Amino acid sequence: MTLAKPEGVDPKYLKLSYLLAEGALSRRDLLSGPLVPRYVVVPAVEAESCAAWKGCAQCVAACPQQAIAIDGGEAAIDKAKCIGCGACLPVCPVSAIRQPLLNPDRLEAELRALLPRGETSPGSIVFLVADGGLPPAGPDGLPALSLPSIGAVSAWLLLRTFTLGADGVAVLPCLPGCRHRCDQARWELTLRLTRELLVSFGIGTDRLVVVKREDVGSQQRIEAFRAAVAAMGPRRLRSSPGLRGNGTPSLAEILRDLAALAPEAPAPLIGDGVPFGMVRVQAARCTLCGACPERCPTDALALREAEESRLLFDHTRCIACGACVRVCPEEAVTMERRLEFGRLGSITVLAEDQIARCQRCGVRIAPLSMLRKVQSALGGGTPASPDCPSCRMLQSLGAARG
Repeated sequence: MTLAKPEGVDPKYLKLSYLLAEGALSRRDLLSGPLVPRYVVVPAVEAESCAAWKGCAQCVAACPQQAIAIDGGEAAIDKAKCIGCGACLPVCPVSAIRQPLLNPDRLEAELRALLPRGETSPGSIVFLVADGGLPPAGPDGLPALSLPSIGAVSAWLLLRTFTLGADGVAVLPCLPGCRHRCDQARWELTLRLTRELLVSFGIGTDRLVVVKREDVGSQQRIEAFRAAVAAMGPRRLRSSPGLRGNGTPSLAEILRDLAALAPEAPAPLIGDGVPFGMVRVQAARCTLCGACPERCPTDALALREAEESRLLFDHTRCIACGACVRVCPEEAVTMERRLEFGRLGSITVLAEDQIARCQRCGVRIAPLSMLRKVQSALGGGTPASPDCPSCRMLQSLGAARG
C-alpha cells in the first residue's frame, strides 16, 4: 500500500520509495528530478511480543521476499527487501508483526462499513481485491476491500466477512507477474481450508469464488455470481446472535461460534492447510520436565504444579509448529495438524503425576516420574521421600562436623 503523504502513520511502518512522474517532463522536472517520493506501508515487529526466542519462525517461512530473518532471538524485517505484501501478518501466532492498514480492528471496521447494517438486504457481496487493484468495470458502488496481495487474505478474513453479514465473497487475486511473488500453494491451502469450513458450518462453497481479472469474461462471471447469490438469499447463520457483536474475534472464536450454530456437530478437519495442531503425550513416558511448555511459542502448553504436576494443553493456541515434538527428551510427544471444534476453548490434561516432597522440610522436589527416571539412570531404586538439595547439604555439613 503506497501513500503520497503519510499522516498519522508511525515512521517504523514506512519505507520511502520513488516513482517516475507521469506525463511529459517539463524543464523544471529535469532540474528537480523526475522521481516523485512515495511511501510504502510495510510491517514491523513488536520485539516485546515476538516469540522467535522460543524457536518460532512462521513469518520467515511465509515471506516471499526473504525479507525476514531471526536476529538475536527476534524476528527482524529488512525494509530494503520488504514490499509490504502482508503475507507475514496472518501467520504470526502472537500478533507481534503489525501493519496499521492491515490490523484486524481496521479490517473489521472497513468490512462493517461495506456491509448493510440491517437484515433486509439479501445478496450482499464483498470483493476482496489483491494487489491494490479494482474489480473489472461494472456497476458503481461495488463493495470492495483493497489488499496489498493475495498473501494478506487469510481464513480469518474470509470467514469474518461472512459472519459480518456477507452472503457471498469474491476474491480477485493478484494479476500475472505479481511483484510480490505470492506463494500460490499457500493461498490454495487457505482457500481449500475456508471452503471445508464453510461446508462444516452448512454454508455452500458456491458463496465463495475466485475471479481472475485477466481472464476473458471475468466481468460476466462477476455478474453471474451477483445474480446467483441474490437468488440464494441470505444465509441461515447471517442473523445469528453473537456473530456480529462488538469487538474483533480471533479465528478460533469465530470457529467456535459457527460450530455451535452448525446444523450438526462439525467433524474434525485434518491436513496441511489446518492452522491448528493437536498435541498428544504418552503419559507413561512423560517425566513432566517442562521442556515442551518452555519452547511453545504460543503458550498452548503449560506446566502447573501444586500437590500434583500437570501438563496442560490449549487447542485454541496450538499452531502445529512442532516445537514440542522436537524438544521432548523422552520422545513422548506427537503432534498432528488437526482441528477439533469441540476442543476450542477448553483445557486438556495431557499428563499428570504426584510431586515428591522433601522428607525433612516438606519442600516440593520434582514429579515422581522424573525421580524414577533419574534413579533408573543411576541404577538405583526410587526413594519414597528423598531429601531436597538444601537438606542434603545441611546433613552433609552436620556429618562432616561430627
